[in-house]
Parts: sequence; C-alpha cells; structure tokens
Amino acid sequence: MTTSLAITISILGSVSAYAQGTNNISATSATGTNITLGEPFYMENGKITGPYTYSANGTIMSNNNASAINVTNSGVILTIPIDNNGTLYSQGQGVLTTEDGEMATYTFQFIGELTEGGTPPHGSWYLSTNSTGSLGFLNNKVGITQSEIGPNGEFSTRVWEWN
Repeated sequence: MTTSLAITISILGSVSAYAQGTNNISATSATGTNITLGEPFYMENGKITGPYTYSANGTIMSNNNASAINVTNSGVILTIPIDNNGTLYSQGQGVLTTEDGEMATYTFQFIGELTEGGTPPHGSWYLSTNSTGSLGFLNNKVGITQSEIGPNGEFSTRVWEWN
C-alpha cells in the first residue's frame, strides 16, 4: 500500500511534505531546502473507546532503529467539526507505556476528513519523558503524524521525527 501525505506547516515559513513509497517522507521547504524524514519511528493500531478516549498498541523503533519497543498508548481526544464537508480538528494527549512501566507523554493536534476519499487526518506530536531507559530518546521529540480512521473507531497512526 502506498501512503500519500501532504502537510503544510506555517510557523516561520511553510513546509510541504509528501510520502514516497510505503512509509518514507521527504519534504521541501518554502526556501527549496530538502528534508528527508525517512521511516516512521512509531506505528500503532487502536480503537476509539469512548466519546473522548482511545487506546492502542504500538511499536517504537529505538533511537538507532536496532530494536522495536512495544508500548500501549492511552489518552484523551477532543474533536471539533470545522465545516460541513467532514473536515475535523482534533487535539489531545496520551501516555506511551512499555511492558516494564517506562512512560513517555505527548500532546497532539491534527486536521483531516473521516470521509472516504477525503484527506486523512495529519498533524503533529510533541513528546516528553523523564525516562533514562529505552524511551529516553523520546524526550523533546517532535513528530509529524498521519492517521487512518475507520467507520467503527478503529485507527492506525504513523509518526515520523521532525528535526
């Protein structure tokens, strides 16, 4: 399956990112600088479990991509319809927890459509942790994310590091 992702970020300029292949993203800034994000460092599958909650199981690639770290993810989400075409804005926060109890927290924002053929939700993650173990490399990490959400609340998410 080929992933298609287009993101525009306006902070002090704009960056447009496009997925190439299955998971790789390469981006070109407004000044023509090329940025390659490569493979996602986090992938998960989950389900929206209530009006404002979700849970998922995911895999984080270690800092050197040498090993996979299995985590559970739980959090809260607030979604606001933006228009009558199915475009939604969402924000929330969550906790990634390893099997041995290490934790990293994150906040996120995304925008997209839940309609078939619409723009998949995409946005940003901001991670932090006090961990000095296997999740320590996530402290102060910023990620670009894309999710796919099904009609019954099932979802999959990929997060690429933005540096």
